[in-house]
Amino acid sequence: MYLCYMDESGTSSIPGNTSHFILAGISIPIWHWNDCDQGLGRIKQRYDLADAEIHTAWLLRRYLEQNKVPDFATLNSSRRRSEVERLRNSELLRLQAQQNQKLYRQTKKNYKHTADYIHLTFDERKQFVLEVADCVSKWGFARLFAECIDKIHFDPIRTGRSVDEQAFEQIVSRYQQYLQASSTEPGKKAFGLLIHDNNHTVARKHTELTAKGLMKDESEYELSDIHGQDILNYRHPHLSDEQTGQLMLRAFNRDFERNGPSTARITRTTLTGYQRYKNHPDPNIRRRYAWDARELPTTFSALVCGAKLFYRDSNPRMYEKMKALLKDLYSEFGLKARLFGEIGGRWVLRNIRREEKRLAAGWTYEPPTFYERNEAVTDNPQAQPCRYVSTTAKSQPAASATAPVSQQDAVSVG
Repeated sequence: MYLCYMDESGTSSIPGNTSHFILAGISIPIWHWNDCDQGLGRIKQRYDLADAEIHTAWLLRRYLEQNKVPDFATLNSSRRRSEVERLRNSELLRLQAQQNQKLYRQTKKNYKHTADYIHLTFDERKQFVLEVADCVSKWGFARLFAECIDKIHFDPIRTGRSVDEQAFEQIVSRYQQYLQASSTEPGKKAFGLLIHDNNHTVARKHTELTAKGLMKDESEYELSDIHGQDILNYRHPHLSDEQTGQLMLRAFNRDFERNGPSTARITRTTLTGYQRYKNHPDPNIRRRYAWDARELPTTFSALVCGAKLFYRDSNPRMYEKMKALLKDLYSEFGLKARLFGEIGGRWVLRNIRREEKRLAAGWTYEPPTFYERNEAVTDNPQAQPCRYVSTTAKSQPAASATAPVSQQDAVSVG
């Protein structure tokens, strides 16, 4: 199970009061959740923020009231809070007396958002944010998903959805792909839980669909088939499940034809990030990007070279794209990348050709399906009775310690 907490920045309305809308999520394996919570909890405890939410934008604002308190930095925590609250109450009373309701409500709202942090100086709040960021940066098991929409260029009529719906769909589809990629053991699926921070838009949309009877019951679909994989988890007013599946398949095929293998895109993104941050002054950032790029000169160089050879005679545009990516890998990592690319690339191409022949001959990635029944099933006599093995202990005559015991003596099959 993987937990993904999502939150947003900016407003989704157009034009709204921000030019961009950002939705981001961080996914953490559930078996690491407690360690993450304890690590952040220890930092919050040191700053007397154990029960407070972390809102970076409000933490990093300057609170004017603190500048009006003489020697604010030398006061203890409770005295700091008392002095700031006194000044804020005085300001609210002044605004109320002026009958400026709009400014009064906005000021009161701002005070409420920052109330948990008023006992910390600006430098202390900045240091707290840096310590939290440093802690999170060491979570090598965590994954980030984000969608940033420039509302100036976003056309809701052409896309057929609102800004927040577009962002939410993108995050969910990428999260679903990550869960599928994390299902490495045969027969075991990785499940995810999305935790959205008070998103009224999503809640309202879900409520509207439920009220109209358009939300499907969970018994009508498999969890792995929704979120842009095969079907929708609600009834589309104009598309059947079959049409939805066909459109999604066409979109995935089109995406593959235009943009190439996702592994090549991952290589390009990882390489770009490494080149940008490999000389960063912060050693933690350098180590993180070096760790992300550790397989670029080996595994991924072989993969990209294999893709280049595969497209050489069939897709000139994609061939040039893979060629350019491989050139950048060779330029960045030198001889090591060249050796793995030229030798490993041909091994990758040979396996691609072998896989093509297997698939053309009718081989599939799915195992054959069969049905069996137990004694309780009476309405499907065509199905074969299921087979099972029961073990029963048999009383055996005394035997010497060195006497062999056969498998037939050990168990009986029923």
